[in-house]
Amino acid sequence: MKLGSPEQLVSRWFEEVWNNPQVGAVEDLFAENGRMLGVGREPIVGRQAFREFRDTFRHTFSDFNIQVTQVAETADGVLVRFTLEMTQTASGKRISVDSGGWARFVDGQLTEAHNFIDFLEVLKQLGAAPEDSLERVLVGERLVFEEMEA
Repeated sequence: MKLGSPEQLVSRWFEEVWNNPQVGAVEDLFAENGRMLGVGREPIVGRQAFREFRDTFRHTFSDFNIQVTQVAETADGVLVRFTLEMTQTASGKRISVDSGGWARFVDGQLTEAHNFIDFLEVLKQLGAAPEDSLERVLVGERLVFEEMEA
């Protein structure tokens, strides 16, 4: 397993796990009992669960280009800002959203990550949520989503 600075580990994470998946990258970079939050209702716990999530996400979206725009070390981890660009496989729609997160690496492996991805913006760019969704909800309107056909 290659070790490195937090900035190098973050760069490897996005490049080798997401942008251009490398064989063995999940094993090298995600701890056996690692935790990932902010990408679903429940935390993703464990390497196998993460791999399944990543593979499903990469099946739903393709042509990943995650560009790290800022990295700042904290006392116990690293803060990251990044731009997430991807294409929805079914529709061909290209998505671009500024995102961020906090991660902890121990012995070169990600042990905990908190993602801050604007999934409302993703839904709006996909045409699955109205552009004024937030404004409507803030004034008390309830949004109703129709079932989308596959």
